[in-house]
Amino acid sequence: MPRRYKPASLLILALALLSSNIGNSSENARRVSLAIQSAGMIDYSVHVNINYANVILWNRLALATQDTRPLYFPQNPVLLYSAKACNFALIRLFVGNWGMFGLNPCTMWDEAQHEGSYDWSSLDNWIEAVQGIGAEPLLCIGGKGRLPMGMSENPSSEEGWPLFIDDFAKYCSDIVCHCNIEKHYAVRYWEIWNEARWWDADSISEFTAIFNVAQAQMRAVDPSILVGNDRCASKAFADHYVDHIKGLDFASFHRTPRAIQLNLKMC
Repeated sequence: MPRRYKPASLLILALALLSSNIGNSSENARRVSLAIQSAGMIDYSVHVNINYANVILWNRLALATQDTRPLYFPQNPVLLYSAKACNFALIRLFVGNWGMFGLNPCTMWDEAQHEGSYDWSSLDNWIEAVQGIGAEPLLCIGGKGRLPMGMSENPSSEEGWPLFIDDFAKYCSDIVCHCNIEKHYAVRYWEIWNEARWWDADSISEFTAIFNVAQAQMRAVDPSILVGNDRCASKAFADHYVDHIKGLDFASFHRTPRAIQLNLKMC
């Protein structure tokens, strides 16, 4: 018997993973070009075929993007102007050891003490810049090979899951505590792990255990947050969600041209 899902209980987010060089209509391209020239930069134009005035969902999250150069975004007036002109309602960020593609506030994790050392400055700057243009941040914590320094991976896992789930959950809750309790940023949207392996049954089970523990500790810090994951385009993951996942507030998928079409056919 086919499974019946309850779409009203989940928020489905389709994230177009665009580069940070974003523009929209010809008028905005012209304004961006003038802004670049006045700043003494090399002129360029980028056109994205979207109508940012046509919002199709009540929550305004039909138009979203991924920031893959977050260190530059807060200090680049052209990127800030372009993102605001596109009317992005949601901007996603990798949090963890992602190099230039994300931000890594945990400089070292101490497994003996079950605590981390943090430098929050870059993350604070990014969140304030995103909120300053009227968008909301979505923070995605973790991914294959992206754990903070000092946090051990499970040697038997191809996905690089954390060896100690409680440590990873504490790390996630630390970030929620800083953002929403200490800094009062009121970040609503959070994801646990980026693009987990959907074709491996053991990996799905491991992910479920990690998600369930992490989301509980995150909510213990701030019960108002929404916690999700980006694998709803995988039938294997969606089926497992229904029976085993706890506290899943939204499911998202990444709009990459061919792969997403193949995955959706499996559902």
